[in-house]
Amino acid sequence: MWEKLGLKVTVWSSFYSGEPRWVIASRLPKGFVDLEQPMGKVIATTYDEIAGPGAYGRYLDDLGQNISRIDEEIIELLPELSSK
Repeated sequence: MWEKLGLKVTVWSSFYSGEPRWVIASRLPKGFVDLEQPMGKVIATTYDEIAGPGAYGRYLDDLGQNISRIDEEIIELLPELSSK
């Protein structure tokens, strides 16, 4: 779904300390301007196109039953402060 929408996403897991965690990180190619476009309906429609009608709703139900917490953060890269 992310690929079809042209989104750059990385997923990794952590399981050594504390609760198991999945981290999903995405890049905003145009910066914060990308957040001005509401993506909820676009993501749901694309997910359903790939996985079948109603799949996104079932996905959200699964999240509600199996995920204890969702944290969201926005991290901004400041090239002038980067070591690279």
